[in-house]
Amino acid sequence: MNKPDKIILHHSATDEGTFESIKKYHVEQKKWRDIGYHYLITTDGYLHKGRDEKEVGAHTIGENEKSIGICLVGNFDKYEPNKNQLYTLYKLLKNISSRYGLLPIHGHNEFSTKTCPGTKFPMKEVLEKAYKDKIDEEISHWAKDSWEKAVKMGINDGIGAKNPVTEEQLMVFLDRLGLLD
Repeated sequence: MNKPDKIILHHSATDEGTFESIKKYHVEQKKWRDIGYHYLITTDGYLHKGRDEKEVGAHTIGENEKSIGICLVGNFDKYEPNKNQLYTLYKLLKNISSRYGLLPIHGHNEFSTKTCPGTKFPMKEVLEKAYKDKIDEEISHWAKDSWEKAVKMGINDGIGAKNPVTEEQLMVFLDRLGLLD
């Protein structure tokens, strides 16, 4: 059982990648039973849940049984994460802190010889902004009842109330409501 006392940040060290492709790599190539991270943030800023936080991760040797592993897709030895990824990361860190308190945040490189989460990853900025209350996560009064119903029904995970919706996501939503027929 995982007993998190820290958060460890990673990058995929790839220019592209999806939750599915990274999970496939971990399962088929590394022979793990699941993706190694607890969370993955793709380049569009979308948050994917990996392993349950109570499960031991597979992301940092010697720290897996006492940490939450978060990976951002990108090669941050070449460039910085984009603003959508950082926005999602800050919201996720705030959400995690609501359950565990203010856990220390580390880069993978603090526990290995790797550069992960990358030499251009803005760790100083992340540490400065991580737990600041600058992110407006309060649910608007007109949306609160619907939001809570959706969380209760498992339609969403309660994270990201202020996330923008892409046009493709909107079209799928409208289609599933039968409004495009």
